[in-house]
Amino acid sequence: MAAYSVFPFQPVAVFPNVSTLSYKAGIVLAQMRPDDGLETLLHQIVRLSMAETEADRGSILVLNECGMVTHKVLARPGQLPEVARVNVALVLTEGLGGWVIRNRRGDLIRDTNFDDRWVDLPDDLWETGSALAVPVIWQDHILALITLQHQDKLQFNDSHLSRVELIAQRVAELLETARRQAG
Repeated sequence: MAAYSVFPFQPVAVFPNVSTLSYKAGIVLAQMRPDDGLETLLHQIVRLSMAETEADRGSILVLNECGMVTHKVLARPGQLPEVARVNVALVLTEGLGGWVIRNRRGDLIRDTNFDDRWVDLPDDLWETGSALAVPVIWQDHILALITLQHQDKLQFNDSHLSRVELIAQRVAELLETARRQAG
């Protein structure tokens, strides 16, 4: 098994910003392995991000070098493939996800009613009051997009955004390795 720069879990002195993540997050991050498979890793990233922010729902989209989605864990599981394709395209062209990718930085929406970057998806039965999205970047390439949602407004703040940005930084190398292994 290859050695990764983030393993084993290092003390705060090595990762000065890790103190903003919970102790449990540090343990979960230290246990993540690309050898567990891309799908498992994606689910772990979403669950960890949701736990660190108290989000109701979360998704992650893995992008290839052309910006096309190759793998995904969606906040709305069980969608028909055609519906999922349309919704993902809408988010990446008109929504917060597209904005984050174009600007290469994370951001949050405190109230989705007052931000044009939030796109209500067709047939979405869930009410989303606030959201945040963060790119996962490895060697200047956007590997993935993590998006979190909460039904209530004003549920995400800069601290939540910082935590997910730290998670994205910590999982970037793992995600790239798992993506390559998945072919």
